[in-house]
Amino acid sequence: MRSKPPKKSNFVTCGAEIVLKIPKKISLGEKPHVLWKRVSSSLSVVLGLVITFWVSSIGKAAERVRKTVKTKTSSWKASYSQTLNARAWHYFRPAWQPEAHLGHPLPIAKIQNIIQDPQDRVEKKFRVPPSLRGRVAFWIDVFSRFDSNYRIVHDRDFPELVYGVIDFTSINSTLPPAVARWRRREIERRVMLELKARIGEATEMTKPRRPRLSPEEKKDLLRILSKHNFENRYEVLRRLRRMRSQTGHKDHFLAAMRRANDLIPPIETLFKERGLPMILARLPFVESSFNRWAVSKTGAVGIWQFMPSTAKRYDPTGTAAELSDPIRQSRSAARMLTILYERLGRWDYAITAYNQGVLRIQRIAHQNQTNNISDMIALPPKRGTLGFAGKNFYAELLAVNLIEKYKEKVFKGHEFGPSIQLVKRKKTRYSVSSPVYGPPVPKKVRLQRHSITRRHSVKRFRRGR
Repeated sequence: MRSKPPKKSNFVTCGAEIVLKIPKKISLGEKPHVLWKRVSSSLSVVLGLVITFWVSSIGKAAERVRKTVKTKTSSWKASYSQTLNARAWHYFRPAWQPEAHLGHPLPIAKIQNIIQDPQDRVEKKFRVPPSLRGRVAFWIDVFSRFDSNYRIVHDRDFPELVYGVIDFTSINSTLPPAVARWRRREIERRVMLELKARIGEATEMTKPRRPRLSPEEKKDLLRILSKHNFENRYEVLRRLRRMRSQTGHKDHFLAAMRRANDLIPPIETLFKERGLPMILARLPFVESSFNRWAVSKTGAVGIWQFMPSTAKRYDPTGTAAELSDPIRQSRSAARMLTILYERLGRWDYAITAYNQGVLRIQRIAHQNQTNNISDMIALPPKRGTLGFAGKNFYAELLAVNLIEKYKEKVFKGHEFGPSIQLVKRKKTRYSVSSPVYGPPVPKKVRLQRHSITRRHSVKRFRRGR
């Protein structure tokens, strides 16, 4: 059977393009059916052209609408984000405004006077060197000025460069803990973004349409930044990347002072028998705030924050319950500090090695040829050097030692009550004896089993033979 020839079309497909065929000329002398075919083909050509132009115009219009919506959405998002940043900025107290320094128990000049130890209450070996005075002053502020409702925004490499303080007092007092935690994190993130934008505006790295800083604020901010080498664009960008925040510890330190009333005298007696400096008895202020039930994220326990393996190494005969005992841990800490000093030969290295490890301190000192902890801290941040915790551990110890020696001046008018550490705990109905590591954990109550009906209960039948 013959196949029908393909129907002629007025369109020819060439790849992805459609090319129109030009029909033959129409003559009125032809037969009606031939004339109708010619006219219909011409009409189809015209209709195809109209539809093609109409679809293309709709596509172009849709593209224009999409671009307009995208532009307006991005601008709306930017303006909305800027509005949220401005709202979060109300919780921030900039350091270039004078009211940010209110509420300190001592003026800034007297803090510098305490750092110089005018009454010789600190051992000569552990007086603050000039290169660490800025760091020690920062940690004195952290432990004696701001409580846990405040977060201090500062530079990671130079903590003495403080940009300001975020006040979360109203949030912590009005919102539930879980909501307040999320709210604090969001406000801190937006304050950081707004602060970086204002520093970029003050250093003329950015030129916003609506300036955030008044001429007076810009002048005060530049005065603070000029003291810390904000000269070129590279240095400004590096400092903005090294920005961080630190929670205040005044309330925790005051609680630690009350806990330490009964613990420091026996620890000092123990260290004096072994010929160790008395400042080492203040290390638990930095490690655990003298909280014998403290447990870190890595599993370190007790006032000296010993890992279980370390505790077994220095006290192999102790049971699991005795490893977190404060006095027994202090004997192990005395042995450990003595060994660290014998291996490193310097107390500043030995104290830092207590936190960072002796092998790491030896490797950094050997590779960079450093002679003291100030030289090691001054190394540029790179792989193979100390991090933030390692660079500030020794400065934190010097700060808490000065605060404890001059506590009547730092906490003027504050009365330290009796110790709250060694009070015997009453056993309640759901409490058990202290576990191997950490505080007592509530006993798990076994719930009664209730008969719960299943949705699809299946009955099993035995097949009879």
